[in-house]
Amino acid sequence: MAKRKFWQRPALHFEEEENKHRKVTWLELFFDLYFVVVIAALTHNLAGMLNWQGILDFALTFIPVWWIWIGVTYYNERFETEGFENRLFIFLLMIPIAGLAVFSHDALGHNFIGFVLSYALARAITVFMWAYATYHNRIFRRSGLIYVIGFSLSILLCLFAVLLPPFVGIVVFGLAMTIDLIVPMFAIKANRLLPKFSTSKLPERFGLFIIIVLGEGIVGTINGISQNDHIGTGVIYFGILGIAITFSLWWIYFDFIGRRTADNNSSIKQFAWTYAHLPLVICFSAVGASMTGLIGNVGDLDEFAKITLLIASGGALIVMGCIEPLLKKNLDEPTHYFVSPLLKIITGSGIILFSFFSEGIPSKLVMGIILAFFIVNMIYALYVWFTQDIDDTEDIEVDIGGSEES
Repeated sequence: MAKRKFWQRPALHFEEEENKHRKVTWLELFFDLYFVVVIAALTHNLAGMLNWQGILDFALTFIPVWWIWIGVTYYNERFETEGFENRLFIFLLMIPIAGLAVFSHDALGHNFIGFVLSYALARAITVFMWAYATYHNRIFRRSGLIYVIGFSLSILLCLFAVLLPPFVGIVVFGLAMTIDLIVPMFAIKANRLLPKFSTSKLPERFGLFIIIVLGEGIVGTINGISQNDHIGTGVIYFGILGIAITFSLWWIYFDFIGRRTADNNSSIKQFAWTYAHLPLVICFSAVGASMTGLIGNVGDLDEFAKITLLIASGGALIVMGCIEPLLKKNLDEPTHYFVSPLLKIITGSGIILFSFFSEGIPSKLVMGIILAFFIVNMIYALYVWFTQDIDDTEDIEVDIGGSEES
């Protein structure tokens, strides 16, 4: 009788080619908890320094965290096994990811060395995983060599950056991040020879990460409320608006994007879908941080927190509008291929345009206006969903989130 292999060689997954469903594993869910901690730390840092410098620092420290998550997510998409080695690699990755959380405060200042070395170690483990898979999968070698060589150059630059004076080191670290981001572009053509990405597991992984980031909006709202010595009706009103804004972002993303899949018939669209989520999660995180500043200063008028909330909210809508055309077009899709993304881009642009005239306007009114723009998209979602003709003979009930029950 055959027994399970303790140490398994990574092999490409062909489930999508065979129309088989893949599920997110418990290990991946546990792994994501470490990113909850890191993102919470980064968002807290932004909330404590809501200015242009704080936003720049946040973006430069958020991208490395995101890129580690992306690297592991796509490795598991291609080569995940049920052997011991998969758990070992994930455990080893948890150590430098914890380091990112530890060194996240003033990561571009006195904790720069610790933050960069934590990132370099996490990337080194990921590169080893790619190299190991490249060795055992001939069809993947062209793509794998591009990843291994390009990402290794980035790691070397990270190690070099910690030896340089602070400002120069940050520039070199930024160059390393740029290399990490552009390396996969050179593998697009080679990836066309590989199995298609899953339309089951991969969108679910991204959806779970979005929920982690949106959770910071809830944390930001609650932290803002708790910062007030006296919680009266004004603070409660702000809190309700904060919760409503976070809920609206969830609604819009999962009604229009999360319930659908990227068009895996196009390598370019799959690539763009992945990368477009980076500015989206940055906007979502910035929404949470800015609400901490606004709700925590009910008696004051924090202009920069207000502008940050407007730009981040509008930016989130615009990015979601850009992601929609990258999704697979199903015959039963109720949203219009042109109207739906255009509505998000118009309402998002309206929110950003309003930021130029928001000086002196009460924060609660600003939050209410943002919510009104969000509600326009939510009403459209309700309209197209509940006015869609469905086949009553199939006896299928579909809720607005897209789940099905026979």
